[in-house]
Amino acid sequence: EREARARRKEAHKEALALKRAELKRLKALKRAEILERLEQIKEISGGARADALDLDGDFDPDKFDAQMAQAFGDEYYAESETDPKFLERGEA
Repeated sequence: EREARARRKEAHKEALALKRAELKRLKALKRAEILERLEQIKEISGGARADALDLDGDFDPDKFDAQMAQAFGDEYYAESETDPKFLERGEA
């Protein structure tokens, strides 16, 4: 009975380790996806604006909205309406 309990405990530890490893892998994939999207934003926006975004901390919707408004405010959208590269892609 003692051996069976020890085996169950060891199996439980192994299952937890596998879950942690899978979670770590999924987080790494998500981070890579976010970084790829950030690179796309930098390319489209000209780069400087996207650098001001704080992507390392915990997500705070109000803080994110404020950062987006600061980086991509009315000036940015007015600029994009007259930018020939932007109009070429048919996004106006």
